[in-house]
Amino acid sequence: MIETEKSPIPVKEEIEVLRRRVAELEAAEREQRECCRVFREIFDASPHLASLTRMEDGTYLLVNETFCRKTGYTRQEVIGRSPLDLRLYVNPQDRDRLLEAVNRNGRVEGMEISFRRKDGTVIVDLVSARPYRFQGEDCLLFMAEEVTSLKRMEESLRKTQERYRLLVENVGEGVLVAQEGQVKYASPKVFQLLGYRPEEIKSRTFLEYIHPQDRERVVENHQKRLAGAPLPEVYAFRALAKDGQVKVLEIRSSGKAGRPP
Repeated sequence: MIETEKSPIPVKEEIEVLRRRVAELEAAEREQRECCRVFREIFDASPHLASLTRMEDGTYLLVNETFCRKTGYTRQEVIGRSPLDLRLYVNPQDRDRLLEAVNRNGRVEGMEISFRRKDGTVIVDLVSARPYRFQGEDCLLFMAEEVTSLKRMEESLRKTQERYRLLVENVGEGVLVAQEGQVKYASPKVFQLLGYRPEEIKSRTFLEYIHPQDRERVVENHQKRLAGAPLPEVYAFRALAKDGQVKVLEIRSSGKAGRPP
């Protein structure tokens, strides 16, 4: 048996393989640097509050300019600290709730959370978050849109509606709101006058409660009022109670839509 040694790879070929490998690594590094640059530009330019925190302990690694403007903190005051250190969460359990939702669903969109600014004022944000791998660490990419003004308007509207409801339900007159002929709201006084239950009132049209001989006049007056024609502010009509009684009531009409009641 004749044994032969395998010919070694020529030195030039080894050098060429190494050169190609180095070039590939350098290209991958350039691509990674470019991706990081683009990410930072988008991150910093975002009109929404944005931050990148370490998933394990919440330490801030990156925050954008909007974050600083909205919270009142500088980057130097934030980086290396956690939102719990800064007491940013009005309810500290909200961070646990956020992380639980991210772990369960893979991401969070539109979670309402209240935050405390550096000066102590409270802002309400709609938060979106997702896991993000950054410099070899598991992180949380966090973005938020402030909705404080909207929440204040909603609360003001709720209080106004509550005051109106209390006023309507405690006046001596019955209040009934009809839209496109359908009853949308009736105060307790209406139930008392006509003898119907709330669900019965809303299941029928407004005209069904008016005496047949008065329906045409009520509709005509409503149409004239919408057209701006002069009419008495108050006029009487006959209403039909549940037990068949005919009751003479006064109507004060306020029409907003160009259709009969």
